Amino acid sequence: MAPPNTSRFDLSTADFTSPHDNVKKSPRVSHGNAPGCRGNAALSPRHAGVTREAVKLYCDDQSFKYIHITEETTAQELVHIGMDQFEIVEDISNFALCEVIAVHAGAVRQKQLAPSTKNLAHRLSLSSRYYLKDNRKTESLVMEHLAQEMLRDTVTNLLLLDPEEVARQLTLNSFETFRKIRTVEYVTDLLGIKSGYGQANLQEFTDKINTEMYWVATEIVTEKNIIKRARMIKQFLKIAVYCQSCNNFNSMFCILSGLAHAAVKRLEDTWAKVPGKWYRAFEDLHDLLDPSRNMYKYRNLVNNAPCRAPMIPFFPVLKKDLTFIHLGIDTKVEGGLINFEKMRMISREVQNIKKFSSMDYNTRTMFNLGGETGSSARIRRKLHAQESSSTSTSNVKKLYDKGLMQRKVALYLSEIINYDEPKLRQYSHACEPPSPSTFTSTLQRRSLPDLTAVASSPPNLAKAVSDKVDTENALRKSTSMESVNTKRYLSALDSEIETPRGEAEDSGDGVGRPRPEGAEHLPSGTVLPPPLPPRVDKVDINAALQSSFRKKLEQSRSLSQSDCGAGQPVKAFAPKSPHATPPSTSPPLLPPRPRRQSLDGTTTV
Repeated sequence: MAPPNTSRFDLSTADFTSPHDNVKKSPRVSHGNAPGCRGNAALSPRHAGVTREAVKLYCDDQSFKYIHITEETTAQELVHIGMDQFEIVEDISNFALCEVIAVHAGAVRQKQLAPSTKNLAHRLSLSSRYYLKDNRKTESLVMEHLAQEMLRDTVTNLLLLDPEEVARQLTLNSFETFRKIRTVEYVTDLLGIKSGYGQANLQEFTDKINTEMYWVATEIVTEKNIIKRARMIKQFLKIAVYCQSCNNFNSMFCILSGLAHAAVKRLEDTWAKVPGKWYRAFEDLHDLLDPSRNMYKYRNLVNNAPCRAPMIPFFPVLKKDLTFIHLGIDTKVEGGLINFEKMRMISREVQNIKKFSSMDYNTRTMFNLGGETGSSARIRRKLHAQESSSTSTSNVKKLYDKGLMQRKVALYLSEIINYDEPKLRQYSHACEPPSPSTFTSTLQRRSLPDLTAVASSPPNLAKAVSDKVDTENALRKSTSMESVNTKRYLSALDSEIETPRGEAEDSGDGVGRPRPEGAEHLPSGTVLPPPLPPRVDKVDINAALQSSFRKKLEQSRSLSQSDCGAGQPVKAFAPKSPHATPPSTSPPLLPPRPRRQSLDGTTTV
């Protein structure tokens, strides 16, 4: 009987060899947690020119190896390479590639992959691992404490993510939506008409703008630690710099708009902890949002960019240009004819927009497209130099960490949360409450009396209002009184001024005025304001004028009777008729003019 075929496929030589052909290997040599083993097999010639990837392969004793693979590497080939790395000299038919997934705390799910399964690096999730499983053993590969550790890897935080990878995936996701927008969608949205194509892609791209802006504001205001908030602002500025370097102006402006949001801008203590060079970078980037001269700085940056495609322009500016053409030029000319020149202008503008997406992004060179100015360019070059120095080596462990970071960023961006304006304001005030000085000044402005009302009031009422203000200031300076008692007393003072003094009942304090509610909680020695006069009813001005006129009329009649004598009749006062002739009598009597005394002592009239 012929011995079983135990030959294995070695990717380094691409031929069949036998473990019995003068090859001495130990049954098993475990290298523990030694990463970056140089005994890794090389890629076969058919994989030349293909992007290399890396996976982390575990054994049943929880030791692991980092292994180079490609998208075309199958599960059977990975088993071959794993057996070489772990130096296992056994029949390959006894081993298989198993995927272990942590479902929840203490529970795992094992799945044996088919030998022809490909794309192994991309199908692996954050809560799963690859194991080289011996089919003859039935024990579980992962214990309970290991399952909890696998679940902890699924928790992502913006501060733990690579800003370059976040900018890359933001750009690729936005560009994929931007290039799918049809030309007819711009026209139908501009003219407000319906078509069979719809506007799904255009609406999706428009929603991304609000999503990214509120994502930035939500991440910052929901962080309670002020140090982490400052680091988060710095992280967003790094992402904005990377977006600018790859011509993703739309995401860059969304991030800047989120940082300039009112809920974030008011966090003065947080901004004070942002490093100076990053705050200057924020000012340089925010300067591009200057709307003067029709967004001249932004347009100059786009026009002078070394590469105009691929590019994701700032979409509100594009929509503004189209709207200006549509509203500024009549659709029909004299005689009801169509203005084709306007249609040509709209067509040229839409074609220019489509040119931005005429080329695809190259993930290797996408951050060298230019479009940088000021300090952001220097910062981006420094960051890119750091990233290049850390990834230029062919270390398989760093290659695996890069793939792991890509999966973490993809998971993070798929679960971003956006809060609305009231919630953002609420979280912002929870991070940094309004300062006491601002609150006190607001109270003082609200407590100032109406000067016009005081000037026209009786002296005792004006004095009462002045005493009320002095009492409020004394209560605010008192540190031994609770704020609740202060508010109760101030409200009682307000109600005391509005209540007529005559209707108040004596509370037995010896003064004859009621003691306001909450006064028993005041500190000892607090002087209450003096009693207020009764409320003055509103005076009818017309009635007062009529009464004054009657008094003057009676006075003039009495004077005329005394001058003319008791026997002479007195003409009654009647309104002047437009047809009546002017009377020939003497001028009407007037009230005596007051006499004034000059400086030299003489009396003049």
